[in-house]
Amino acid sequence: MLRCDLCKRGCLGVLPLFRGLKATDIQDIKQLVRHRSYEKGEMVVREGDELFGLHIVEAGQAKAFTQNTQGKEYTLRLLQVGDFYGELALIAPMKAPSSLQALTRLKLCSIDGQELRQYLLAHPAAALSILEAMAVRLRQSERLTEELGLLDSRQRVAALLLQLGERQGRSTPEGLKLQLELSRTELANLVGLRQETLSRCLAEFARSGWIKTLGHKTIYITDADALRRIREP
Repeated sequence: MLRCDLCKRGCLGVLPLFRGLKATDIQDIKQLVRHRSYEKGEMVVREGDELFGLHIVEAGQAKAFTQNTQGKEYTLRLLQVGDFYGELALIAPMKAPSSLQALTRLKLCSIDGQELRQYLLAHPAAALSILEAMAVRLRQSERLTEELGLLDSRQRVAALLLQLGERQGRSTPEGLKLQLELSRTELANLVGLRQETLSRCLAEFARSGWIKTLGHKTIYITDADALRRIREP
């Protein structure tokens, strides 16, 4: 079986879900990893389908989203290298709570939930470590939701830009460049805003000289300190 970049670099062991495992457990779990590539726009998982295991982003970007009964789409998460989706399926078979779609050409490392459960039944210490990591992730998600509710629209947009800058920004003479794969509506979904509100905040930041926009897909952060000052509640 070909080893992906994450396997070659040993990054599986630094993912939050597996960070507490022994080196021997990491080596064993690596043998369960399967690799697959997806083209831009291709669906990886559809909401409501059986979710069979964990997907880890090796390269590219993906989005997790849900749809209401009228078909309106709400973007929940942007996944980049090292991010993962479907960890609850490692504990028990379940329906996918959201869809997962490739935003760019995408490479995933996937671990079948049934295979991992069989391994964990024979290695209870590893099972406990993964459960503890999942509990931490759940608490972090709840805290993030609570904190987001305390921020106004300007603070939410500033926080989003800073987060994107830290994760995917590229330094250029014009500033920290963000090459976005999400639409303005999808970006707004990430921070619980309407698209019009997000666009209004971006326009204000641009007038103030804190960012520069180029079309709808490119943003340069020109004054990160100003955004940090706005972000603070």
